[in-house]
Amino acid sequence: MNSQQTARPVSWKVALRRSAIAALLVGLAVYWLIRFIRLEASLPVYTEAARRMWLGIEVYLGAHDPGATTAPYTYPPFFALPFLPLLLLPHVAQSVLWFLATAAALVATVVLVRKSVAVALPEKAGLRVAAFWSLLALLVARHVLSALEQQSHDLLVVLLLALTGYAACRNRDLRAGFWAGLAAACKATPLLLAPIFVWQRKYRATAVLLLVAIVATLLPDLLLPSGDGRPWCVAWYRNCLAGMGPGDTAYSEGCWSKWNEMNQSFAGTVYRLSVAPLPRQLQVDGRVWNPSQSVLRRTTLALQVGVLLLVGLATWPGRRAARLPDPQRGFLQYGQVGAVVCAMLLLSPMSSKAHFAALVLPISFVLADLFTRRRDPVVVVMLAVMLVAGSLTAKGIWNEDLGNQFLVRGNVCWTALACLIATLRTIRQRAADPALLSKDAPSDLPQVVQKAA
Repeated sequence: MNSQQTARPVSWKVALRRSAIAALLVGLAVYWLIRFIRLEASLPVYTEAARRMWLGIEVYLGAHDPGATTAPYTYPPFFALPFLPLLLLPHVAQSVLWFLATAAALVATVVLVRKSVAVALPEKAGLRVAAFWSLLALLVARHVLSALEQQSHDLLVVLLLALTGYAACRNRDLRAGFWAGLAAACKATPLLLAPIFVWQRKYRATAVLLLVAIVATLLPDLLLPSGDGRPWCVAWYRNCLAGMGPGDTAYSEGCWSKWNEMNQSFAGTVYRLSVAPLPRQLQVDGRVWNPSQSVLRRTTLALQVGVLLLVGLATWPGRRAARLPDPQRGFLQYGQVGAVVCAMLLLSPMSSKAHFAALVLPISFVLADLFTRRRDPVVVVMLAVMLVAGSLTAKGIWNEDLGNQFLVRGNVCWTALACLIATLRTIRQRAADPALLSKDAPSDLPQVVQKAA
């Protein structure tokens, strides 16, 4: 047989199908690009922070501070650096380039998810693969579109977390620590991966995570020091984080208000379910009880401790998981990163609804397992909760008033909690699955898994 074989001609049906898919994708990209340019959302916040950092003047201004021209910039100083090149471009060019960057981050995340779940869901699975991607899109589209509509940088953080999950899936601890450290320098909450790595005895990953996070956080002070000599990270802490403790929702004068329907963390949701809105805030009263401040704080702390316990169970380095063949153990570690992502969103003092685009990691893990092993009723119920509380409560389906009522009652928060429970259940069951622990792997698993087993 010749080494160079003549390629098969593509049938007209396949060509037509590919052309239709390409046309659909191009049409969607053009539509969202036009919307992206017209929206005046988060991009000016980032470029203004980069401009002020370039000039060496105060970056962390409240909404009412003199000189504030945009909404407050509330992120670690490192995340202002990538926006410096945009300052050389006019506004429309900034929007186009930023759209292309976020779209590329989304595509790269999809590619990494596909590679991470390939161990459990091989491409030859046919209809199951199609069902996997369809259901994944249905469950995460609302959160991804929210990030696009707000022009937020959340999709870049999601990409860094996907790189962390993929490195964990390939048992590359140093790479996982590097990407997690970079994500922590951008958003802070990925620092939760550090104690999890220690819990899993991944000390090298922990060291790399902390080193990268510290270096990246201090990098703006080395490149563009503040005019008053105060480190940028100190200004970020004093203006955005000082005064908040465990059990508190995000609050900072001119930056965050405690009652904020966009804050879908546990702290923000419990606060709205306990305290009436002020006259200047959205007039949707979602109270289900009227606790004192001390009871409210203890309740929030108890829920946060409960989340930590769930994550501890999900990431526990058990003996059965250690007996899995390498590819299967790596896939389990991908799911553990997804469990930490759920905890990050629930435990943060401030988790805007756009942040929940990161749920693509744990949801992809749960679905990949669901379509290759027996159906677990608990997981199916949790997926139904995610569908109803998340996708089916979007403002695009209902009117804005009803959508706000859903947000006030924490529908996105409960979606993340259901996702955490489903992820924990899947991890525990997969680690104890006799079919994966035995030498005779199921026939629908990839050949590399069967050889490893």
